[in-house]
Amino acid sequence: MVIVRKLCAITVLIVLILAGCTNQNTIVDTRNLVEIKTIDKKDEDIVIFYRNDGMARKKLEFIDRKIVVEPDFYQNNALQRGDVISFTVPSTKDTDGSEDTDESKNSENEISRVIALEGERVSISEGQIYINNSKLDTFYGKLLAGGMDAEEFNALADINCDEACRDTHKKYFDTDMEEIEVPAGFVYVLGDNALRSRGSLNFGPLPAANIRGKVLGYLAP
Repeated sequence: MVIVRKLCAITVLIVLILAGCTNQNTIVDTRNLVEIKTIDKKDEDIVIFYRNDGMARKKLEFIDRKIVVEPDFYQNNALQRGDVISFTVPSTKDTDGSEDTDESKNSENEISRVIALEGERVSISEGQIYINNSKLDTFYGKLLAGGMDAEEFNALADINCDEACRDTHKKYFDTDMEEIEVPAGFVYVLGDNALRSRGSLNFGPLPAANIRGKVLGYLAP
């Protein structure tokens, strides 16, 4: 009888430990919502006209919309995971070492979402994003295409996507990235529609100095 009680106690302890690990290994975001606010512009704000689909989800977010950016936001506020930011794409180097001056590759009007902060370790396994080995369990925590996961996308692929397109998306949904640590003074950013955006999958961690401001929402009519 004593042995049975001990076994039961051990079983309960193991269950509690596993439950605790599950909570510890998941990161959630209760700050940021899928819906985007429509706001009035203040004097210090800037407005950009964004035409890319790099942040598009099922409601075609941000495409052909005027977007309000607060340029001084991070002078008084810390960067936080989930923030949508406007930034200048880091300049790249050509194969001969010269500076890449192609303006289309160094746009000042790119926007993406902050995924990982300086000092954090970020990795991707089969499209799922992990921060410090913890699953990022949010609406932007995995690689999506137009707000759809692989199963949803494949259900529509025959209508909208030829064989090459399907192959590209399969590789995208199955993306693996070895863990990297975000250096001091940098952040890791991805578009919500990362296959169509320019983010850290393209150029690595983004220097914080390249951030132009925080995207507050759509410009009110």
